Amino acid sequence: MDNLPENLRTSRYGIEKLRDHNYQNWSFQCSMLLAEKEVWEVVSGTHPRPLTAEEHETKFPEDKLTEAGRRKTQKEFDEWNKRNADAIRIISFTVSDNLQGPIRANKTSAKAAWDELQQIHASNDKQRLFSLLRRLYRLEMNANSSLIEHE
Repeated sequence: MDNLPENLRTSRYGIEKLRDHNYQNWSFQCSMLLAEKEVWEVVSGTHPRPLTAEEHETKFPEDKLTEAGRRKTQKEFDEWNKRNADAIRIISFTVSDNLQGPIRANKTSAKAAWDELQQIHASNDKQRLFSLLRRLYRLEMNANSSLIEHE
């Protein structure tokens, strides 16, 4: 059991914050929370970032947008941008402070932040296995604690 106070282990959303050893539980709970808040599609990539009106006209110069088309395109971009910002905020509030580097590095993309956290904490490569084994061998139980508290 962690020696951290409850307010440092649990996020404001009621799920346990991501720490070094709980990625699988955290990712499931956080993805459910993101789905509940209707932003999971942005994080998963099923709703990719739409083009702004300017980007659309640059990419498709032959397809000039009407004023109504420009407003619609901008509205879609603004709505996606708000959902992306909401997703980044939720992810950030559910990750312990010392693991927030990938979020800070990818502060404009919830998908990039999620993917980076996944790559770091869910990887199955030899380096990750070695790191986990090293942590296991270094674990020590406090003489004054019970086996249940040590789990």
